[in-house]
Amino acid sequence: MTDTRARMAVLVRADVAAHIRAGRLDDDIRRLLRVTTATIRDVRRQSGVGHRLARGFRPRSLEEAFWGSVRHLPDGHLLWVGDVTADGHPYVQVGKHLRSARLTAYRLAHGRAPHGPVLPWCGLGLCVDREHLLDRHARDVLAVALTALYGDTP
Repeated sequence: MTDTRARMAVLVRADVAAHIRAGRLDDDIRRLLRVTTATIRDVRRQSGVGHRLARGFRPRSLEEAFWGSVRHLPDGHLLWVGDVTADGHPYVQVGKHLRSARLTAYRLAHGRAPHGPVLPWCGLGLCVDREHLLDRHARDVLAVALTALYGDTP
């Protein structure tokens, strides 16, 4: 349980730090991530970014845009709060370039491109937690393992 809380604290701080580096104001960070003023103040102090540098959210990198659009949920999900396509797929925008948020999360976690589409196995469609995303290869391996354990299902 302690490891889970420590992991959640790191992820929440990464979220806050990304918003701070991107120039979001404290009120916006508080509203989007549902964190306290003290948390924002601590992260600002650690990162060395004061209030006067905030000019609005303009991510400078794909990673910053990604972390600036997620919120960690207490039950272990990393919820996408950024933009979604008309059919509900989360995406990241840096400048004029659009990228799949799931693909971005997978690449950040594994350092490589996935094999086929990346989908969350947890059932939460907007979850982009790296431990909840599976590419086609991982889904195929999982299907074989489950079939070996439980047999074919009707």
